[in-house]
Amino acid sequence: MKSSLVWADFVFPPINLWVMPTMKMKHAHYYKEFHGAIDVYRVLKLFNVTDPAIQHAVKKLLCAGDRGVKDQAIDFQEAVDSIERAIQMIEEEDAS
Repeated sequence: MKSSLVWADFVFPPINLWVMPTMKMKHAHYYKEFHGAIDVYRVLKLFNVTDPAIQHAVKKLLCAGDRGVKDQAIDFQEAVDSIERAIQMIEEEDAS
């Protein structure tokens, strides 16, 4: 029986991701080398997502409707709201 990582109300089965970094592939920037179990926070770190609003949006999109609290449409709308806030913050910074 395979073990699983349990975090809050989520269950993440262990998976192995790997990429041949020297291999020439289409859209190589979408691939990251990683071995072991992975969760949303590891994905954010691997892809260097540092903006908190975008982190929130990605988390909502990756787990949309899976938590049993909100349905997929609500999670999608909250992701859109977070992205709109990130854009608003960029515009505020550009204006100053």
